[in-house]
Amino acid sequence: FDRQLRSVSGYPNEGMINFNSSAINAELKTNFEQTVESTVAVLKKAHGAALLAKVLSGELSGEELQARMKGLRGAIDARVAPKTLALERRAKTLCHQFKALKAFDRQLRSVSGYPNEGMINDA
Repeated sequence: FDRQLRSVSGYPNEGMINFNSSAINAELKTNFEQTVESTVAVLKKAHGAALLAKVLSGELSGEELQARMKGLRGAIDARVAPKTLALERRAKTLCHQFKALKAFDRQLRSVSGYPNEGMINDA
């Protein structure tokens, strides 16, 4: 269908329906990692600033601050982990959907008029 539309004035010659699943997977992985890293950084800053304010105001001793800082990583993990797992599940679902699309694309290659190379590639 995409190939047929290429003859229409204004439609791109290279077509518009073409998925590069390798590039999409790489981009999803990069975005996932960047999102987690930036979320952890924001949480560290917010938590650290709150603790420092308590030390400066005298509400918290230096020893208490050290004990809390040791627990900071666990606190961050506890806050981030549920969102990370949900995002990871969504990414895996999307990957499975792309695999299904690729399989369907391979089946369609035998249909007359469908591009021999298919519309989904791993270039």
